[in-house]
Amino acid sequence: MNVLKLSPEELIKYCYQCGRCTGICPLGEISFYSPRILIHNALMGKPVDPQRLAQCSTCDLCSSKCPMDVMISEFVREERHKLRQSGMILEEAHFGIFSTLARLMAKKTWKANLNDYFPKEIQFSDTSEILIFTGCMSLFETYFEYKYTNIAKSAVKILNHLKIKPQILKEQVCCGHDLFWGGDYENFRLLGEQNIELIERNGVELVITICPECYRTFKLDYPRYVRNYNFKVISFSEFLDLELKEGTLIFPYEIPRTITYQDPCRLGRQLGVYDAPRNVLKAIPGIKLKEMERSREDAICCGVSAWMNCNLYSKAIRMDRLLEAQQIADTLITNCPHCLIHFNCLKNEYAETEKKYTLEILDFKEFIAKALLLG
Repeated sequence: MNVLKLSPEELIKYCYQCGRCTGICPLGEISFYSPRILIHNALMGKPVDPQRLAQCSTCDLCSSKCPMDVMISEFVREERHKLRQSGMILEEAHFGIFSTLARLMAKKTWKANLNDYFPKEIQFSDTSEILIFTGCMSLFETYFEYKYTNIAKSAVKILNHLKIKPQILKEQVCCGHDLFWGGDYENFRLLGEQNIELIERNGVELVITICPECYRTFKLDYPRYVRNYNFKVISFSEFLDLELKEGTLIFPYEIPRTITYQDPCRLGRQLGVYDAPRNVLKAIPGIKLKEMERSREDAICCGVSAWMNCNLYSKAIRMDRLLEAQQIADTLITNCPHCLIHFNCLKNEYAETEKKYTLEILDFKEFIAKALLLG
């Protein structure tokens, strides 16, 4: 069954209420939460609980175990869209500031250079056929304590180290991921069209994304909900894996660390990128990569998506995940800015009191840059 060609309404008709989704759901382990009941109510024409829709992290762990290939995240997103069309706005964490800024960018009522934080020594080229899409790192930095722009800076430093001077868009806007998963299709499409038009106008052949949510948006959602485009898109870890295999990427320094890797839901289950980041990490001399019991297809998410469900339940999921990582490693490597935000937020909450979490939490791009002594 080609699930990408079916609407969510058609998809859920294949559900035969086996309950496997509820049994595997991380939220279902800590609360009375049931994806099966959400689908049952929709099939029976009953109203779907808005609060339950907001709680779902759309991690797709349930979908990956569904014997009928029902994409429950697609169903949840479409139900959110219906609620929005009916005039109901689902509550968002952090007062909805990030969605508000994205909508302002979509309507072109607020213009900001999201890429004005790069130091002068980093090299770009206005004519390069390779473009790096940085996402909303600078917006995160203005709100949270962590220096999230270091992720983008590290990525470009690595490219420069590989003799690549990428293009960068001064007019870049948010990819629209969070609006899309909150059900705001209208503004998502406006953002998507802006980004596609800008990239095509600049003669780009390859776009490298440094955020799994941007990657999923470009690879799956723009072609389906905005339009097709004439350039290729690749994630940063996949790009480095190719450079590693070609012998261009070499790690000359030993890094004596025991690490574990957090599979982002968008990059892992939804796009199937598991080996590339692990190949790169294992190529660093001195690194011991240990897998958590729940990894790859079975990985547990950070508990939050699209700023919609940051609450006590999502915190419990993060606590469980960090304790699992801490049992086997001294460093947790993430590949998603949202994972980095939420794991560090939880760690900092206990930093001054219980000192519950001692492991270091780093982004993949930052870690690779450190291994190359670039930052």
